[in-house]
Order: sequence, then structure tokens, then C-alpha cells
Amino acid sequence: MTSLGIVLIHGAATTPRIWRLVSTQLAKRLPGVNITIPERNSSGDLDTEIENLWSKCSGQIAVGVSGGATLAWELCARGCPLAGAVIHEPAAGSLVPGLLSYPGSAWTGWRNKHNETATSSEWQQWCRSAAEVFGHRLYGNSWTPEELPRNSEAVLRDYLMFSQFEPRKPVRSNTTLTIGALSPKLRYDVSACFFEHFGVSSIVIPDASHCVQLENPAGFAETIAEVYRAATNANNAGTTSHFHLGLTEHPHCEETRRLTTSSPCGTGTLRSQCDA
Repeated sequence: MTSLGIVLIHGAATTPRIWRLVSTQLAKRLPGVNITIPERNSSGDLDTEIENLWSKCSGQIAVGVSGGATLAWELCARGCPLAGAVIHEPAAGSLVPGLLSYPGSAWTGWRNKHNETATSSEWQQWCRSAAEVFGHRLYGNSWTPEELPRNSEAVLRDYLMFSQFEPRKPVRSNTTLTIGALSPKLRYDVSACFFEHFGVSSIVIPDASHCVQLENPAGFAETIAEVYRAATNANNAGTTSHFHLGLTEHPHCEETRRLTTSSPCGTGTLRSQCDA
């Protein structure tokens, strides 16, 4: 039987390096637990990305942010036998159509530019500049170009793939959504839609927005650790864990009040049904 571990999935405009602070915090909270951080090849094809992650994540806690969160959600939707999932601000497709419009505008005209550039190096230089703009717009000031992969065209492939993503209801119930307390209203619209369509509420990570790995690695690691402990308790009891989450009210989102009152565990809490 495979021992329970944690798989950290990176998103667009990042590499496994983005998880350096969170993995350090997890090691302090969960000493001896295996933490895997796969490097995605950013193929641009969702089926390929899921296939590459399936065996790595089976029986494990899958954790993702942004594009990594989108992939973790898709694993849940396809029925990957995860022990649990922590999913921070995934893509939302047609549920919130404008979610990626601002960062995605960095790639405006990419097809024409690709056809116009005389050399591969000119194309790569253009991709690098666009990827830097995209990363800053998506993640904010905590993100720097040092987080980019060597091949900036991989960021374009990721963006095109994630912009076409349509979320489906998770097959498994042990799915934990998170959102940054400092995230804009559009992200809270996503949380409201995911609750309405899929019945999954969200827990707020304080002092963070989209780039939670760099903004509050300790707070995010603690949430991951709580999910890990709940899954461990469920495994020991021979049952399936189901996580209840409470959403802290956000000042500019009326919908959060409804989500908070709908949670059986109140505000900002996490527990397993096995412990209830």
C-alpha cells in the first residue's frame, strides 16, 4: 500500500520552484511525509497533463494553485482516487467568463506575431516579454520573472489550455477549495459559482491573494496539513473523509455571507466527518 504523501502541482508561468516556501513549511508541520513536486511539460493538452499526473497523485493529497488548482480539480472530476485535494483559485470557464481576460491580454496577437517573426529567437524573446506581463497580471507583485520556465512558449500553451477549461462536478467529495482574503471580487464570484453548481464551499487563506505560495506559505501549508491529518485519520478508521469548510466573509462580496451561513462548521474551519 502506497504511503500517504502530498503532491504539489504548479500552474502557468511557474515551475516546481514556486513551492519552495510551502514545502519548507510542510516539512516543519509534517516531518517525514513525502512531498512530491512534479515538473509539468506544459503540453497544452488537458488529457496529456492529467495522464501525466494521474499515477503521481493517486492515493495522495493533490495540491494546486491557479493552473495547478485547475488540474487538481480536473483530477477530482475524472475520479482520480485521491486521498484529498487542496485547490486554490482554479479556472472557472464559462461560469465566470472574464476571469482570465486581463492576464490573457498579454498574449493578444500571438498567432500573427508567431507568423511574422523571422527567427525562433525573436519568437522566444516575444514570448518571454508576454509571459512576464502575463505572470505579473495573474499573480501580482509577489511573483517575479524568476518563476518562469526556461521555455516561455510553455506559458502560452498553458494559458490557451486553461482558458478553454470547463469545470465539472468532482466525483470524489474530499475536495477543499481555498481563496485568498486579498483576492479581488472576481475570485469570490468563482467561489460562489462553485458552491452553487458543485456544492463545494471555500476556506479563506488570510494575507494572501492568488499567489498564495509566496504571499502566505505558512497559512497555506497549515491548511494542507489539516487536510493531510484528516485524510490520515480517515485511512486509519478505514473510511472516506469528507471535509466541511467555512468561508470567511469578504468585504466586497455579498455572496460570501450565504456561503458562510451554509457551512455546517462556521467560519474558517476545517474538519473531517470521521471526527464529527
